Amino acid sequence: MTAVWIALGLVGVLALWSLVTWNRYVEARQYVAQSWSGVDVELRRRYELIPNLVEVVRAHAAHERATLEAVVAARSRAATANGTHDDEQVAAEAQVSSSLGHLMAVAEGYPKLRADRLFVRLQTQLVDTEDRIAAARRLHNANVRRWNELGQTIPSNLFAGPAGWRPDPYIEFDPAITRTVPPTTF
Repeated sequence: MTAVWIALGLVGVLALWSLVTWNRYVEARQYVAQSWSGVDVELRRRYELIPNLVEVVRAHAAHERATLEAVVAARSRAATANGTHDDEQVAAEAQVSSSLGHLMAVAEGYPKLRADRLFVRLQTQLVDTEDRIAAARRLHNANVRRWNELGQTIPSNLFAGPAGWRPDPYIEFDPAITRTVPPTTF
């Protein structure tokens, strides 16, 4: 009789563990989706700023046509990407970041442009948006880390297949830019 109670206890513990593990997968997947949504909102905000910024730069530096076209093209590719957290979207965002960086570098050569109030306001909004994107990206990457750990650690990895688990990539739009330290001059 004791063996039956032990067996029933083990089955109960296993069932409870299975339920808790399954719920952890569901919760982690929801956190990843929610945090990607936060990143996407900030990216859309950046997409809305870019046309205004390009127009202001065009007014002061019309002969920088190739730079302006590169920014517009990168924005279009990123805005029309599928909007999900995948390699295509991340690559498109890296191109936007790179082209914006180049546009800002070009703008440095135009003192009248740097003095333009609209340009300064747009540049401030863009910096604020980039900070918001970075914060949303950090949150998303933390949720991705949790999701990836669930599918790779023992014993929760036993549910990886039934839970539809596959590893998610971290978002790094342009590691070369984020790791470059700008030179300082005194």
